[in-house]
Amino acid sequence: AAAVSGHIEAIVGELSAFAAATGSLLTAVEHAGRVPSQEDLATIRGDLQARLQHRDQPMDGMGMATTANYLSDSAYWLEWWRYGARGELEFVAHSLNPNRDSFYDYSSRRWYVSAAVSGRTTVTGPYVDVGGTNSYTVTVSVPVITGRGLAAVAGADIAAARFERFLVNSGRSIRPVVLVNSDLRVIASSTLDHLPGDVLLASVTRDWCRVSALEGLVAPMETW
Repeated sequence: AAAVSGHIEAIVGELSAFAAATGSLLTAVEHAGRVPSQEDLATIRGDLQARLQHRDQPMDGMGMATTANYLSDSAYWLEWWRYGARGELEFVAHSLNPNRDSFYDYSSRRWYVSAAVSGRTTVTGPYVDVGGTNSYTVTVSVPVITGRGLAAVAGADIAAARFERFLVNSGRSIRPVVLVNSDLRVIASSTLDHLPGDVLLASVTRDWCRVSALEGLVAPMETW
């Protein structure tokens, strides 16, 4: 539990620093009497890439999505980067035109809504990143706040498989360990009896030994 919490804590620290820097940038534009535009956000691309390329960073992707109609020249704006199959950073392209069938309405996604509504750090998943990595993913989200209120939500993606290494210890014999979210959906497991994405019945886990993780890092109802 400590190892899992430490992993998320490192991501929350990186993401919070990015959100604070972006919030300061946008606040400066607002104080200048202007409505922020895409051009004002051009500098965050380098910041995102630098944070992802840091040697000790534990993220698979990172980005930011603005509140609808916040920018003067775009109703929706999403800047998201991740590691490709060859280990290179790549921009994650989405259709942000509401008039198209392929429109990616991030404002309705749980990773966005949870942080926007609660105003605090949240964690979503595991869910299948359809159209992205097509694998089980966990997303940590934090709100980006300016003088006008919520301007955006910043997020970091972590492959659910990353958590398996905290559950498997080949050096000694231990009972199976299963990491689940607050809905009892399996994030990672040391046993093939419970696979990522499975939802466990409360009756199955009633007699299990339980240890909480992420306490104090995210909203209480999202503790793992």
